[in-house]
Amino acid sequence: MEENKKDNVIGVAEPVVDEVENIGVINPDILKKKAAAAEEANEEVVEEIKVEQQQQQQQQTQPPNQNINTNTNQNPNSSQSTNNMSNNTSDRTLSDYENKRILAGIMGVLFGAYGVHNFIYGYTTKGIIQILMSTILAIFTCGLSAIAAYIWGLVEGILILTDQIKPNK
Repeated sequence: MEENKKDNVIGVAEPVVDEVENIGVINPDILKKKAAAAEEANEEVVEEIKVEQQQQQQQQTQPPNQNINTNTNQNPNSSQSTNNMSNNTSDRTLSDYENKRILAGIMGVLFGAYGVHNFIYGYTTKGIIQILMSTILAIFTCGLSAIAAYIWGLVEGILILTDQIKPNK
């Protein structure tokens, strides 16, 4: 008979059944209190989830470069917010530098004989010399200058990728 009562009790009331198992009677008042407490806890969790979802939606709708000031007591014109803006700018500059370095290095490895990497890095004179070596001068040297220009470009491409050659300012 007690096993039938245990099967009919919902999952929330299982601890209650264990507490009153010695008595043999399930108190409906205790069950109601436990069910109300579980329902209240469930509502709190649902509210927390809704708040988190709203915050995520707000973050997704704001532009990525905009500083988000969540502290309402802080003055938006304070030096801390200015420092945050300057840090974001330096991060973007570093990223642009890295992109330029990787592009120039790969071009130096693949197309080093034509000096493409030198044009990317701002060394126009060196780039023109490499183009002349690999085209016009190669005709008169039976291609030896083109091989030399390729090796030169390959070495410079590797040096750029290892960050040993800096861009011209």
